[in-house]
Amino acid sequence: MSIKSEKKLGLKMWLLATQHAPINKDIKSLIKKMSPALEMLSDIHIAAFVYNFERGGYDYLNEHFMKVMNEERVSILQDGIRILQNKVHKEDFFKCLNITQKAYFEYLRMKPKEKESFRFRFFFRIKKNKGEYAWFMQTSKHFSNGDNEIPLQVGYLVELFDPQHPFRVMGIIETNTRRSEIFPDGIDDLITKLTTREFEILQLARQGVKSKDIAEKLQLAENTIKTHRRNILKKLEVSSMMQAIGLIDTDSLVI
Repeated sequence: MSIKSEKKLGLKMWLLATQHAPINKDIKSLIKKMSPALEMLSDIHIAAFVYNFERGGYDYLNEHFMKVMNEERVSILQDGIRILQNKVHKEDFFKCLNITQKAYFEYLRMKPKEKESFRFRFFFRIKKNKGEYAWFMQTSKHFSNGDNEIPLQVGYLVELFDPQHPFRVMGIIETNTRRSEIFPDGIDDLITKLTTREFEILQLARQGVKSKDIAEKLQLAENTIKTHRRNILKKLEVSSMMQAIGLIDTDSLVI
């Protein structure tokens, strides 16, 4: 069987394991039902995960997910979604946040039957082990136990190997009644305002790292870090680092 056929079979098994699953009331039993199919995806190089929105962390990771992240299971479970966010290409980060927010609000407007069939797929670049970036597609299905809640997300990441394809950051919403595309808007200004160094410092500040420790980590003078922080506030037109961090704080969303 070819790799392409194996991937199709693996994804079919994943879909069969999730599409008829009951609305989430018992997370542990739901994960137990899905995990065999999700773990099989590792053999065909597909990274699968289950993310719990209620507690803000992963409930399940298959083996290939850890290989893509180049992190140990303990680290991913401890740091959660930030492990993935920190590997996303700078130019894609705000775009991913923007389209994920759009998809989330679109989901909230759906009727219960449409929510049950809701799937969201989007494209972005992730830094690989050797430092280069590759395009990935993430597809996810949500399970809800209330009209306005998404406590559980089951999804997978697959690397896109066609270098000739003009990939771009975008999202696709699919339900039993429609399919629609989502493109980022109004986000490019934020991206172009910050230098790579400023964005790096903002990311570290979001993780709770103090200026002195950032300076040590980046091998810069502490006054240089403080100057970068002032420039960040000026460029993003905010009055505090907390407000700047708020622009990229995505703990309540998965990208």
